[in-house]
Parts: sequence; structure tokens; C-alpha cells
Amino acid sequence: MTRIESNTLKLDKERFDLKEKIQNVVKASANQIVHKNNVMISFIEPKNPIFVEADKIRMYQVISNLLINAIKFTFKGNYNHISCNY
Repeated sequence: MTRIESNTLKLDKERFDLKEKIQNVVKASANQIVHKNNVMISFIEPKNPIFVEADKIRMYQVISNLLINAIKFTFKGNYNHISCNY
């Protein structure tokens, strides 16, 4: 936050498919997260790409943090299910 407020955060903006980025985060995290936390992850994919102009690395971090927090704050059970609709 401090870097954003002081205008020292450098963002490398480029156009990319957000749908693909979300898929990459889920694939990279799924095996570790599912077995460790007894959680099943699924999401409904849009038919078309979702193009955005943003910093790819920062977006990956944001999506990853959202997924990790969703799992962290999901109640434990036989198999908790987290659905991501976008």
C-alpha cells in the first residue's frame, strides 16, 4: 500500500487473457491445496477470453491470494467445494 500511495510501485501493463491467468493459478496451486486442505476446486469457464490490460505478475499474485484465502476460510469437512464463477 505504501508503494502505491507514494507512486513508487512500477506496473508493467500489457494486454492478456484473464481467463488463462486464472486457469494457470488454479493449475499451479490445485494439487498442493486440495490434498493439504481437503478441498475440491472447480470453476465455470466463460466461453470467450476475457482481455484486460494489467500487470500479469501482480494479477497472478492477486488471484493466487484470493484462492488461498478462500480455501483458508472455508470450513473443514469431508470435501469442501469452492466454485469460481467469472
